[in-house]
Amino acid sequence: MGLQNYVALYRYNNDSIDKNNNALAPAYTTYYSFGVQLHFSPFATVFAQGFLKHQKQLPGFQQLTFVFPWGAKWTQNNLDEKRIKGLEAGIFAQHPAGFSVQANYTYLWGEERYGYGPAPSWSLTTFNASLTKRIPHNQEHQLNALLNFCPKGEQLPTFLQKRFFKGIGLTALFAYKTGLPYAVVNAPFNQVVLTGLLSEVVGISEMASSFRLDLKVEKQLYIGVNTGLMLYMEVQNLLNRENIFGAYGYTGQPDEDGFLSSPTGLASYPVGTINRDLYKNIALPKRTHYGMPRLGRIGLRFTF
Repeated sequence: MGLQNYVALYRYNNDSIDKNNNALAPAYTTYYSFGVQLHFSPFATVFAQGFLKHQKQLPGFQQLTFVFPWGAKWTQNNLDEKRIKGLEAGIFAQHPAGFSVQANYTYLWGEERYGYGPAPSWSLTTFNASLTKRIPHNQEHQLNALLNFCPKGEQLPTFLQKRFFKGIGLTALFAYKTGLPYAVVNAPFNQVVLTGLLSEVVGISEMASSFRLDLKVEKQLYIGVNTGLMLYMEVQNLLNRENIFGAYGYTGQPDEDGFLSSPTGLASYPVGTINRDLYKNIALPKRTHYGMPRLGRIGLRFTF
């Protein structure tokens, strides 16, 4: 059994680049991890670890916010702290016949803490409110499994010891992640003329979970003593899963923002008009809301 832990502290100088604005002091990072490993045999290992990463004194900024009906006001925001913490556990096992499996599960939680509020003057040092929210790219539960098979040795079944299977490799990768967070708003937003600024964030929800299966098959051919040819076929997202990575805050859907069914949307784009169809076909579809479709590759690779 192996026991491992370490602490790392990264910090730059403590002086702010602006003596009148403490929010501009350089950030610093601390990272701590503690884990254990257990070797069952030369062919199997399990591990588990916990980790915590802190980033503090992150730079602040000013933001010009437009208010209804006409006007603007300065607000100040400061991303004061970012915390990423999690647990990870996994297993690795292999067989002399050429089979191996590696799997790991990760629980990950990331938060950002803000100081914000209207600026009482041109100074940026006073914040009258704080907010803690989930980091936008945080997917809380993650599971990955990698299987690899490359027949070798005399422990194989008889049919796998035939010459045809020499140099063949099969790799499969499965990845599962729970959904990304998104901000829930209380009113739909017109994607064409960019109105709807009165909508407010009323909560945080989560998109649908995602998973994908990748597969790769390869065959090694030996042409001479030092020359080889590798044939391979690779398919990513084998099941052609439509994974969701973006959603509209009012509906939580990747392809429906809720604007056309609202009173303002019905007035702006009446039912049966061409503008309503154009809105559906042009404004709503966003390729970035979906992950990669099925993608296949076939190729040759020479070694000499």
